[in-house]
Amino acid sequence: MQPDQKEIDQGVLVRYLNEIMWFPTAALNDYIEWKAVDKTSARATMSYRGVSASAIFYFSEDGDLLNFVAERYMDAGGEFIKKTWSTPISGYGEFHGIRIPTEGQGVWKLDSGDFSYIKLKIVDVDYNTPELY
Repeated sequence: MQPDQKEIDQGVLVRYLNEIMWFPTAALNDYIEWKAVDKTSARATMSYRGVSASAIFYFSEDGDLLNFVAERYMDAGGEFIKKTWSTPISGYGEFHGIRIPTEGQGVWKLDSGDFSYIKLKIVDVDYNTPELY
């Protein structure tokens, strides 16, 4: 079964919210509303053309992002269902004066347990470089 457009659109908004970690100024986007959950977490809700998605950003006392958690559609044997998706952070670095996460993973929270499907390490970042790589 193919996903509906609403499932694709919701997934795209969640992905946009998640990738703010590498492009911090994107957090200032007019389509995103921020609300404090507590002292070290905030809910971001992005709405665009009738589609909305929310996620919770968890921060350290120093302001570093520790984890990102959202409900996101996944393919479960041809059926598209919402499951908890997170991207815990395990390392930081600075590139061109911007501090960003450099190590982390993508994790689906499944009934059978956590499924970590990717672990990544950022070794270099270039911002505002219009040349093709």
